[in-house]
Amino acid sequence: MDNRRNDYRHAFPTLPPFHAECEILSDKIVGEIVDLSVTGVKLRAAEWPPHAGAGQALRIHLCLAGVPLTMDAVLIHGPHERNAVIGIYFLPMESTAENEAREKILWSYLLHEQWKSRKLELARKYG
Repeated sequence: MDNRRNDYRHAFPTLPPFHAECEILSDKIVGEIVDLSVTGVKLRAAEWPPHAGAGQALRIHLCLAGVPLTMDAVLIHGPHERNAVIGIYFLPMESTAENEAREKILWSYLLHEQWKSRKLELARKYG
C-alpha cells in the first residue's frame, strides 16, 4: 500500500501513553495519540460521543514538550467502534504568521521525537 500522506507522520509507542484532549460540542474526551504530523493527529479513546463523525468540528489541546497548543480541527474519519481510532485534520489559523509558528512548534517536536526513536533503535542494535 502506498503512503498517501503529504507530511511526515511520527508514530508513538503505546507505553507510556501520550494524550490529547478534544472538545466535540459540549463533550470533552481524552485520547491517546497514535501518531502526529504537522497537519493532523490520530487518536484512540475508550469512548467517543455518538455525534462524533467525519466532518465534525472540534478543538484539540496538545502539550508538546511543555508547549501547549490549542487548535481548531475537523474529524476526517471514525470512530466506528469502541476503542476506535479517529483521524483529525488541523484547520488553518487566521494568519500566515500563526500557521508558521504552529508548524515550527510541531516540526521541532516531531524531529526531536524522531531523533529519540532513532537513538533508542541504534542503542538496541549496537548496545
